[in-house]
Amino acid sequence: MTGATGFLGSNLTNYFLSKGYEVHSLIRKNSNLWRIRNINDINFHVSNLLDVHKLKSTIKSIKPDVVIHTAGTIKGFSEIDQEDVITSNFEITLNMINACNDLDYTAFINTGSAYEYGNKKGNIPENEKTEPVNLYGITKMASTSYSSLIAKKYNKPITTLRIFTPYGYNDLLHRFCLLYT
Repeated sequence: MTGATGFLGSNLTNYFLSKGYEVHSLIRKNSNLWRIRNINDINFHVSNLLDVHKLKSTIKSIKPDVVIHTAGTIKGFSEIDQEDVITSNFEITLNMINACNDLDYTAFINTGSAYEYGNKKGNIPENEKTEPVNLYGITKMASTSYSSLIAKKYNKPITTLRIFTPYGYNDLLHRFCLLYT
C-alpha cells in the first residue's frame, strides 16, 4: 500500500486490517501519521518512491500479492506546484509499476480521478472522452494511460479506479471538526 497516511489509503488500510489481511505500507521518512496513529499491525517500510532501485528492493522483500497505490497529491489546480504534482501523481506511479514488473502479483490497483474527464455535466460513463482542464487531471490521466499500456503490453493485472469526490472519516474536514469542537 502506498498513501496509507492519506485519506483514501488510511481508510483502505483500516478496512483490510479489519478483515485480517497483512498490510505493508510504504511511507516517507517525514510522513504525518495522524490518520493512522491508532491503527495497529501495519508493517511500515520507509521508502522514497522516487528511488526506483531501492523501491524495487523493498517491494521484492515484501512480495505483495496485491499492490494498492493511493499515494499522490491533490495539488495541481494552480500553476504553483507543477513539479511536485508531476512527481507525485505521475513519476511515482511509473516507479511503482516498474518496481513491481518482476513480481507475480494478482492485482495492482492505481487510483485515478474524476478530474481526468475534465468539466462534464451529469452522469459520466466510464468510456467518456478524457479532457482534463488542470495539471492534476493531466497527471492522473497520464498515470492511467501508462498503467493501461503496461497492463496490455505485459499482460499485468493493473486496474485504475477513477475516484469521484471522496469524503468521510479521516478527510481534512473531519480533522478540522475534531480540532475545533
